[in-house]
Parts: sequence; structure tokens; C-alpha cells
Amino acid sequence: MTDQHKCFESALAILPPGLRQSFGGLRIDQREQAEELRLRTGARPGVSIGGKEVKVGESDVSTSDIAWLLERAAEGSLHSVAEELREGFITVRGGHRLGLAGTAVSRDGRISTLRGISSVSLRIAREHRGCAEELMRRLQTTGEGFSSTLLVSPPGVGKTTFLRDMIRILSESGIRVGVADERRELAAMTGGIPQFDLGPCTDVIEGAPKAQAASMLLRTMAPEVLAVDEITAQKDVEALEQAVNCGIHVLATVHGETLTDVIQRPALRELLSRGNFRYAVFLARGRENRRVFRVERLEL
Repeated sequence: MTDQHKCFESALAILPPGLRQSFGGLRIDQREQAEELRLRTGARPGVSIGGKEVKVGESDVSTSDIAWLLERAAEGSLHSVAEELREGFITVRGGHRLGLAGTAVSRDGRISTLRGISSVSLRIAREHRGCAEELMRRLQTTGEGFSSTLLVSPPGVGKTTFLRDMIRILSESGIRVGVADERRELAAMTGGIPQFDLGPCTDVIEGAPKAQAASMLLRTMAPEVLAVDEITAQKDVEALEQAVNCGIHVLATVHGETLTDVIQRPALRELLSRGNFRYAVFLARGRENRRVFRVERLEL
């Protein structure tokens, strides 16, 4: 069994037995290429491969299936994942992430939780060791060593996978990397042990908001590179600026397809205009579902 097949089986194990059987007819190559498992109450399950969703099985997903899955994902305590539910996701053992949709409950103008979950997207966490080696060679050809880099791509293309491998490569070269792993997807720690290889010189704080984790890492672990996944809030931007002002390189990801997409967001435009990133890397899906990248030196 290949590592990619093992990742699929690890994600499948989270599902109730009836739903596991629905995916039993997938070919080995489909299991290895599967990106997400899609579950919607009242509809047949689906699997996303190459950005396209394929329906599987013969039975519709039930509300009891979803309830069983949530209980399993929360390891018996939905209260323990209340903060994640508020954000619309739960990260489960192995680094897989459940994206959730349902009825939002608001309090004081902000979402306090989700209930009546009707749709689930189980994103399969995969470790593609070596996928970023060509990219890192390109970034380091100047002889200057690693410089702050922003990784840009639409959802589902693989920027978290590339980020994880970039962290590993930096760490294996002897560079101290601090990782603010808010969603527990980069390291997927179990009992304090990362389930994904982030290298021998990497320190991780997971489960805390990125800005708080970044500040803790700066104070306690003296990283040479600070890595964060998915910049979304003004506080994230402020934490990265704090790192840059301390002489630390930053490695971060953001949703988008072009530089225009990124600078349309005021906080990110301000971050880039101050020269906090030397390079932007744009990831896209190429032929045969392969990931391709383009490196752009930022001169904003």
C-alpha cells in the first residue's frame, strides 16, 4: 500500500461503517488521487478528484451519519472543539480537516456555533515529501539564502502541502523554523509528536490563533523563519510584521490566483507594500492534476 493510499484509508476510517462501504468501489488510483470526501444529507456521497466531484455508492447520507461522524471527529466531546465549530471546521487525528455547513447560531453579531450540520467536506491530508524541492532550489539560486516568501493559490490546489514540505527542507538545512499551526494541519501532532515530517529544527505551537502562536514562538523559540498557513485577519498581518521587524524571515500562504487578488485586500496590500515579502509563489493545477508554480520577485 502506497503512502497516498494510506492517507486515504486514514481519512476513510473516520466515517461511519455504512459510508466507508460507499467508497469501497473506488479504484486504487482514485484512492491515491482523492482530495476530499463530500457528504450532504439526503444525497449520495461524493469524492473530489482533480477538482471534479464524482458520486459513489447507492445510499444517501443521513443525519445520523453526520452525527456519528461529528462525534468521532470530536473524540466524544463536541465541547472540546467548540472554537473550531465556530470557524466552520474540525481538524481530526491525522491532520484531515472537516469543513462544515449548516445553521449558524449568532450571538452579539458573531457566529457562536454551527448546528444542524447538513454538509461535510473531509479534506484528506497528504504528505508529498519532496514536492517543494524544485521550488526551493529556484528560490535559493540567488545565493542569498532563503528570503520571506508568500505562497498563493486557490483552495484545494495544495499550498498547505507545499508549505509543509518547504518547512521540512528549511529545517533539514539547519534553519530554525517556528510554525504557528492554528488548524493543526501542518504538524498534526498526536501526544506531542508531529505526524507529518517538518524536519529536525522545527518548533510548533498548534491549536492557538496564529497571531498568538506567532508571538509565543518569537518570545520563546528564537526562530529564523516563521511559518503560518492562510493569512486571513489583521492580527495575522500584525504578527508577521512583528517577526519581520525582529529580523526573521516569514513563510506564509494566502488564498488567491494572482497578485491582484492578494493586494485587493487592504491588510495584505499594506503588508506587501512595506516590503515584508521578497517573493510570491503562485500555485496552480496543471495537466494530469499536477501542481505547477510560478515565482515572482516582489517590487511593490
